Amino acid sequence: MSDSSSSPVLNAMLDEFGDNAPFALELYSLYRLDPALVDEGWRQAFRALEEQVPFAMAIPARVIAPEAALAPAGPAAPRPALPTARAGEESVPIAGGAATIARNMEASLGVPTATTNRVVPVKNMEENRRILNRHREALGLSKISFTHFVAWAIVRALEKHPGMNDAFGDADGKPVRIRKPAVNLGIAI
Repeated sequence: MSDSSSSPVLNAMLDEFGDNAPFALELYSLYRLDPALVDEGWRQAFRALEEQVPFAMAIPARVIAPEAALAPAGPAAPRPALPTARAGEESVPIAGGAATIARNMEASLGVPTATTNRVVPVKNMEENRRILNRHREALGLSKISFTHFVAWAIVRALEKHPGMNDAFGDADGKPVRIRKPAVNLGIAI
C-alpha cells in the first residue's frame, strides 16, 4: 500500500471515492487534459474536489487501492422479532442439519462482528454505461445509472436462484423458511 500522507490529491480521492480512487485518479488525469473527455457528473465531482483541495501536485503515476479494512462493530443491538409468513407466502419448517445451522446463526448474532470491504473494479462498468447512455440518448431515452445496473443484476440473479429471495422466519417458536413468490426490490438513494 502506498503512503498517501504526502499527497493531498490522493488523500482527497481516497476520502471521496474509497476503493475506486485509482479509477477516479485516471479519470481526473483525463479531466486535467481536457474536461470534455469525462462525463458531466465527473466534471462536477472534480470541480468540487478542486474547491476543497489545492490540486497543484502532480497525480501519482500509480495508485494502490487501500486493502480491505476490518472494522469491529460495536455491541450487538437488540434483535427485532423474526418475520412470519404473510398472505401468499409459504412457510416451510427447517429441520435436521439446516435447523442446527439456523440456531447457530441466530446465536452468533450476539457475537461481535467485523465488516470487510471489497474492491470492485468499475472501469468496464463506467465504459459500458457511457456506451449505453449514448445509444439511449440517440433514441430519446433516459440515462442509466450504476444503481440501475445493480438492481438489474439483483433481479436477474433472483430469477436464476429464487431461493435467495426466501426469508428466515419463526412459526410457533420454530425456525422456518419463508418462500416469497414475488420480488419486491426497493432502493433508497
